[in-house]
Amino acid sequence: AFHFGVLAVNPATGALWMPGYSDRLIVRVDTWAANTPFSVVKNLPIPGSVPPGTLSLFNAVVIDATFGHVWFVPQNARILLHLVESNHSMTAFSEWPEEVAADPSFHGAAMDSNGTIWLAPMLAAAIVSVRVRGADVGRMRAHALPSLQGQTQQLFDGAVYDPHRNLVWLTPYRSKVIVKV
Repeated sequence: AFHFGVLAVNPATGALWMPGYSDRLIVRVDTWAANTPFSVVKNLPIPGSVPPGTLSLFNAVVIDATFGHVWFVPQNARILLHLVESNHSMTAFSEWPEEVAADPSFHGAAMDSNGTIWLAPMLAAAIVSVRVRGADVGRMRAHALPSLQGQTQQLFDGAVYDPHRNLVWLTPYRSKVIVKV
């Protein structure tokens, strides 16, 4: 039996993408198929050692429907995983900025109109932006965290792109404010 935590659908293809919660699998479900069976794409190429039983490898999925790319955002995997939908090729990015290298753990992400994904830190020490288009795909930059008094764990609970104002909102966990990036 599969156990999933997060999912996203590509509006251009209808494909539903889910990383396994406790399994090292990525699953694609073709939602337009009559009986919609689960279709396991391939095992995740987890570099380095991930202790057996590690849960919540990825905590967000971001779809770049314009280019058919799927991005899996780490909670415990320590890699940002890029998947090309057309051929299922995968690239793992693990060159984190110095500010978050000790614990690149995120909880939510959103892509802006410029082809940048903004990662909402869960335990990471900074907000991270990642270029996902152009010659510098995978380039990461750290951005200082705002002061959230009393926050010590799970800094943010999610992120969303606001196309009307061309900015990203981060939702703090157990806080009375939201943060504008």
